[in-house]
Amino acid sequence: MPPATFREASSHLPLVAPLASVQFSDASEGFPNKWNWSFTGASPAASTEQSPKVSYDFLHKQSVGLQVENKHGKSEDKMDVQVEYEAVINNLLPDDRPITYDLGNGTFPGSNQMGVTEYGERFSKPSRPMVVYGAYVYFVTNKATHIADQIASVGVHLRKSENGLPGEKLESAWWRTFELEVGGSNLVGTEFKFNPQVVDDEFWFTIDGIPEWNDSCNVSFAMAKFRNEGNTAYMLKKGKWTPLTGYFQGGDGGQTSFYIFPMVAHSVITTLPVGTDEIVVPATAGVAEQQIFSLFGYKDPVVDANWCRIMNKQNGLTVDTLKIGYDALPAGMESRTANITLTDGYDTITLKVTQKADQKKYDVTDVTRLINMILGTVEKDDAYDFDGDGILNVTDVTS
Repeated sequence: MPPATFREASSHLPLVAPLASVQFSDASEGFPNKWNWSFTGASPAASTEQSPKVSYDFLHKQSVGLQVENKHGKSEDKMDVQVEYEAVINNLLPDDRPITYDLGNGTFPGSNQMGVTEYGERFSKPSRPMVVYGAYVYFVTNKATHIADQIASVGVHLRKSENGLPGEKLESAWWRTFELEVGGSNLVGTEFKFNPQVVDDEFWFTIDGIPEWNDSCNVSFAMAKFRNEGNTAYMLKKGKWTPLTGYFQGGDGGQTSFYIFPMVAHSVITTLPVGTDEIVVPATAGVAEQQIFSLFGYKDPVVDANWCRIMNKQNGLTVDTLKIGYDALPAGMESRTANITLTDGYDTITLKVTQKADQKKYDVTDVTRLINMILGTVEKDDAYDFDGDGILNVTDVTS
């Protein structure tokens, strides 16, 4: 299973965040006990874990392969994913085609006389925290003759998921019926844009305010032709949310997805190389460097120890280098740790700085200083006893 099940709209491939740790899981049946994963464009490129975490270093279409095994045999599968920072998404499957259904006294989904007042589309938890700033809805008809129907406000709402159903409204946007975009032979999306909101769990988009059907009013939007899997579409009928599975067709039939396409951007803030969560520094005072990538920039880092500090200001670019200053480790102390917390306002990461008494320094400046200590031209510092024999001599230079 990919980290998120919604898909990038143009490719119909599951969308995954780049430059961040994302987790895949095995959905195999038959209780396998061995796993062999392969990834293109990601680190690591292979894994034998059941639910591996990887980070994608390259954008766009990438492949994921999995071979599972138990005492009864082997099985393998392969899929593609789409790696993007920003995208328009949906829940459509590759073979889906847009359609509406004539109810006789209305259109589904849209104006009706069957007590349906709102439509909902469920989206899975994203692979990383994600900024949602609106959605496109693909309307098919916006017929309205009477003024009251023409100026009816059709609303699109971003909602939390509560017990698997639409919950609290996070943001909303509206257009009047006569303002809704409809295409001829080609569908045209109506853009409902609102203040960006962060989601890090399952979420919903719902549509309400569509005027009731009558001889002079028929407003409808597209859905996927009914299928036997992957239902993400719900309706609020007489005050109760109901999945479409089995409603219009028996058994597993009648499953679909609405043509509601959210506009999203992954919140990506990470250390480089991806996965770096700790740097180790020597006992002597100095400055360490650590690269940071953040799509939306980042706020001033917070350091929880007074012996460690950030020495430079942000450069305003997506890639920045933190210059981390640290004091000398007090005599007799084996080690100490500081935590640097960074956030882009949507997601948070922590970088640990560990200072150790036995951490060696190997750069040219330190070797030169050690030689001068041996020659007696600078004051001796026990931290430069790299071989630990209690004496500053030539063996420390070559250790």
